[in-house]
Order: sequence, then structure tokens, then C-alpha cells
Amino acid sequence: MNKIKEGNTSEIRNYGFKLNILEDLAAYRLGAMELPKIVLRPDGQWDDYLPKEELQITPNYETFACTIYGTENILQILEKFHYGKTREYAERYNYNLVKIVPPGADPHDAAESFRNDGVIPLSELPMTSTLEEYSKPRPMPNSYIAKGIAHPYELRHQWLWTSPLNKEDRTRIIKEHLKYSPLGVSVTAWNCPNGICIDSGQRNTHWTVLYGWNDQGWKIFDSYSLHKKILSYDHQIEVCKRYQLVKSTRQEQFSLLQKILQLLTKWLNLIDIPTTELLPPQPEPLPEPSKPTKYDFSIAGKFGTAWKSVRIICDEEGLSVKDKNDLCATVGAESGWKTNAKLENKSNGKVWSSDWGIAQINDHYHIGVGKSFPSVDYVLNNPEAVIRWMCKQWKAGNKNWWVTYKNGSYRNFL
Repeated sequence: MNKIKEGNTSEIRNYGFKLNILEDLAAYRLGAMELPKIVLRPDGQWDDYLPKEELQITPNYETFACTIYGTENILQILEKFHYGKTREYAERYNYNLVKIVPPGADPHDAAESFRNDGVIPLSELPMTSTLEEYSKPRPMPNSYIAKGIAHPYELRHQWLWTSPLNKEDRTRIIKEHLKYSPLGVSVTAWNCPNGICIDSGQRNTHWTVLYGWNDQGWKIFDSYSLHKKILSYDHQIEVCKRYQLVKSTRQEQFSLLQKILQLLTKWLNLIDIPTTELLPPQPEPLPEPSKPTKYDFSIAGKFGTAWKSVRIICDEEGLSVKDKNDLCATVGAESGWKTNAKLENKSNGKVWSSDWGIAQINDHYHIGVGKSFPSVDYVLNNPEAVIRWMCKQWKAGNKNWWVTYKNGSYRNFL
């Protein structure tokens, strides 16, 4: 087995990255979506949430599974960010659902498997001593698929670009979107003289995770040792994806499909569906998202820790002193600086929407798939992100979205 040698250009080869864009662009984009721009890491640095280091290569074989390992690493980073911990998952599960063979797979196909098929624990399909064993089972048994579908979170994904960009545009897009998630990127692996990885003018051969930057280049979390690398800012990144972790709707879709199949079985008596095998087990849920560490929203009321945190974020977002005072007072008028506040909006005695959290985000207009926030739980458990979004609306001239600002009652909280 060839070893990766830093600085040796003769070792640059394909490590599992294959792009299908030129084959069928329409099919390639199928399943991609425009993700909401919800700021999770204002500084764009994900160092504190990196998962356990794992190799896609063993002493006996190369898996050519960089697209699986890279995508799984991003799922784990986002799980750790939102819920304080993550689990170890079986790469073999998604590897065999995608049916990877050398020279590898398309990162879009890998992302679609994580989105549609979920993940299963590593103990279900552990590493093996040979590639022949690792490349099984194909097809994947329904018992495994049921467990994957039952995983409570869904990894959504979006292309940021699918053809090479100039350095200026590439840098701008990466730094913006690192606020929303770690990124999946294609790179040329691995020629790293003096510890900085360059492309040597060669095409990309590998898929990996970009999780931040420093004064030398982009920070890479890789499925090869050394796991942490620095990618030159001049390194051509041919394609790039961003991601979002949301509560899964797979199980609801699965239950509906199962009912349809059972009805077909009953009415037509033409198919035999092993319904007991398909029933997905309920996984142990991950804990609720932990509160931000940098800001303290635990004490509501004027001059409480939540009040102070709102003002700090306003300063970081560049609001003027007047806008900071007005915004903070509006938060007080809306929620009393309470992160769990809720207000029901009624018409003719019926609730048509509700306002949630410290900034009273309306669920009809701003919460849900394709909107500013993915869920009510997210709004309630991520007050920092909510206040930063409110700051952006303030600067965009949308102050009147908040009723207490529009009617002037916010002044009572100045």
C-alpha cells in the first residue's frame, strides 16, 4: 500500500473523489436545495467541535471512501455543536448504499445517502480485515435501513460552486458560509511542503472537511493522517458544499409508505412485505442543545445576564449605540429577555401563529423548512443566533417587524 508522503508530488493520486457533473448536470443537482443562512459560528471557526479522528485507510486496504468519511465528519461536527456530543457511525452503511468502487464516489451521492438513508451505529457494521468484507452487504438489508431511517436528524446540503473560481471569489464565499456550517471541499491530495498543502497545478483527487482558517491557509480535518492540515489559500478547490442538520422527516415518510404497502398487500394480495422487519426501532435521542458558552442568557430582566449578552452581540454586529439601545429595549418589550417566551396570535378566537423565544420569532413567517430558522426548538435553544439575525434585520430596515417597536412601547424598556 502506498503511503502518503508530505511534499512528494509523485504520491498525488485519487483517494475516492469522483465528480459526475459533466455526465449529467441535472441529475447531479437533484436533491440539492437552497439552505437558510442561519449564523451558527460568527467567527467561522469549528475547532471546538471536531469529531474523533478516523482513517479511511487500513493496513490492508484502501476504502476509496473519502466522500463518506468527509460527509460523516461534517454530520458529527454539527451534532456536537447543536447537542454537545455525537456518536460513532458505521461508514460501511452509507458506503455500501452508495455502492462505492474504485476510484470512489461523487460527494453529492454521499450527501444524498446521509440525507435519505440516515446513519447507523458503528457497532452494527464495524471495520473489517479485507476490502471484500468491507464492501458488503450489497444490497443493504431492510433491518439496517430501518435503523438508518430512524436516526432523528437529517443532513441537508447545498452546492456553493461546481466549477473552479478565482481566489478572491473562493475566499469570500468560504468565509461567509463557514458561519453556517463546516464545508465539504474537493482538494488535490497531498503535497504539503513546509506543512502547507498545494495543488501543484493538478486536478482535485480527494474530498475532505474545511473547518476554518488562519494566517497560513484553510484548516482541513481529513480522513488521512495527519488529520489536521493547512491548505494553501492558492490551492484550487474545484467544488464545495455546505450543510445543515435538522430534525428528520424520514420516519414520517417511512410510516406513510409502509401503510401504503400494507394496503396494497391487503387489497391486491400481490406482494409480501416483511412489515415486522421494516418497523424502525426508536434510537436513544441526543440531548437537547446546550446553551452557548460565550454568552449567558440564564437571567432575564433589565441588567440581567441575557440583557448584557444582547448588548454584547449588538456591539459585535456593528450596531450604533442608539440602535443597540432600541433593539435591546425591543427585546425587553417582546419577551422580557426570556429565551423561552411564547405568545399566541389569535384571530376570531383561533391561534393562527405563535411568537417564540427571546426575540419573539413568528413561526408562520420565519420558522420551518426554507425559512430563516429550521424549527421552534432551534429558536428556543439558540438565542445568540436569534439575536444576531435580529441585528441583521435591524440594519436592513426591518425594525417594524417587531410590534413593540412599531407601536413605541419598547421605550418603556430603555
